[in-house]
Amino acid sequence: MTFLRIRSGLALMAFCVAAAAGAEPAVQRSVALALNQAQAAYSAHHYRVALQELQAIERKPRLTDYEAYLVQRSLGTVAAAAGEYSVSADALRKALGSKAGDSAVAGALAQTLIYADYQQHDYHAVINDSQQWHAALQGNGQVRAMLQQAYGATHQCAGLAGLMGRDARDAGALASLVACYQASGDTQGERVALLELLQVQQTPAYWQAALGLVADEPGVGSRYALDMLRLRRRVGLLDSASQYMELAMLELEAQDASGAKRAIAAGYRAGALGQGAGAPRQARLAKLVDQRLAAQPRSWLTIDHAPDSTQLAAGLAMVDAGRIPQGLALLKKAETGVALADAQLQNLRLAEVLGNVGHTRQAHAIAHSVALHTTGALRDLARLWEVALLTSHG
Repeated sequence: MTFLRIRSGLALMAFCVAAAAGAEPAVQRSVALALNQAQAAYSAHHYRVALQELQAIERKPRLTDYEAYLVQRSLGTVAAAAGEYSVSADALRKALGSKAGDSAVAGALAQTLIYADYQQHDYHAVINDSQQWHAALQGNGQVRAMLQQAYGATHQCAGLAGLMGRDARDAGALASLVACYQASGDTQGERVALLELLQVQQTPAYWQAALGLVADEPGVGSRYALDMLRLRRRVGLLDSASQYMELAMLELEAQDASGAKRAIAAGYRAGALGQGAGAPRQARLAKLVDQRLAAQPRSWLTIDHAPDSTQLAAGLAMVDAGRIPQGLALLKKAETGVALADAQLQNLRLAEVLGNVGHTRQAHAIAHSVALHTTGALRDLARLWEVALLTSHG
């Protein structure tokens, strides 16, 4: 047989014929000429013609391993350009698995293979091929983007989270992770990812989703209704007269007349209260709040005159009046004999009140402590308050 040498450079269709030169294995003259014809058609953007040329070479008998590798490598590249992604993927897997393969172009071949998988919406193949040729693909941003979408489309959220790593997650990547957990029904994963997303980017939709997850947890009900509404106000999600009214009434029940006054005032400022048929009822509630506020003994503003039965209300009044150390001391006394879970809830409510009067760092520290020492809905609420206290303005 007559042989020529083919120099296989980094360009996947660069078949330059050179007589007996270079380190590549010898190639039969007929194969080399056919490959060069395919190269010419490819360069002229006649991809279908190039594909037919290569498929004809593929059928030739007695190809050497190296010749078969060159044909499959070229066939995979040309088929992808022609939109024949299934043909491309099959050929590239053969080329990448060949013992005669060139490691210098393995990364480019693997990228084209994954692109062919992706174009077929074969997301499992995208994942499998990316894992198999991981070493050749390291640092490839285009493959990473396709792999990220493949993990999301197949609801493989753990793989998606692992791909992102722990550092420098941007809002787009985290939103994809939230969507993945949501689609797979993993509410705990969604909760954690949403919390991280809120630390990067806050939108009403993200806050609604996070609060919705907490509201759906067992045992939330009326126990945390006040805290949910306070958080909604903090992040700007109170948008109806009924919500402002409910918040004011719950504040009164919690013996925080100042908090009730803030809720009523905010509702009127927002234009949610004082309008329509409900205006008279809203005015009556506002009057009741003023009466409760006026009825608070002035002696509450000195720590020596707060009886045991009113320590919680007196402590809140002191905090509202700016007497933070005295109010905190009284609130600490109010926790004596209270069950641990209730004491932690009181701590979170103290953080909420401190946040309302502008002591955000102290409030954040308390909310952080509550998150560390609780579980379930209370922990999740405390975590959301941590984010809200540092990034919003009550």
